[in-house]
Amino acid sequence: MYGFLLVVHVITGFIGLLLAGPVLLVRKRRGVHTVLGRVYAGAAVLMSVSALALIGHEPRLWPLGIIAVLVLAMIGPGLALAARRPRGWFIWHLNLMASSAVAFVTAFAVQMSDLHPLAWVIPPAVGTVLITFRSLVAQGVIPRRAVRARPRSLTGSAARAGHAGR
Repeated sequence: MYGFLLVVHVITGFIGLLLAGPVLLVRKRRGVHTVLGRVYAGAAVLMSVSALALIGHEPRLWPLGIIAVLVLAMIGPGLALAARRPRGWFIWHLNLMASSAVAFVTAFAVQMSDLHPLAWVIPPAVGTVLITFRSLVAQGVIPRRAVRARPRSLTGSAARAGHAGR
């Protein structure tokens, strides 16, 4: 049973890590995002449940159970919000699903580093900054054009004055 659980856990964890980026980056509309999101959510649930079962075999990994429970607590409401779409649903959905992706990365980092303390801190710290930024853009606090703006190349008098390339 342990071997089966481990295989399920590794495969679904790999799928979740593989799909987290595309699900977060693809345009948010029905179609590709929905299909990838459902596969991601299914992988997250199976990965979390298998993690909890595996902890029974390896009790020293109990801290990873916290991440498994958090992922389950994020995926369920994230999917429910997407299905029901109440007022203001998108920001909550975005935050919950992106947070579950951060949890995937954190769990992977913690496991690969043999529970190193920095693996618990760095992914959530970076993820929190990125999620906050994306939420502010989605809410219109930070204009989208500011995010997409590209720096202008120096031309004209600046280039002639020797400032180009600095």
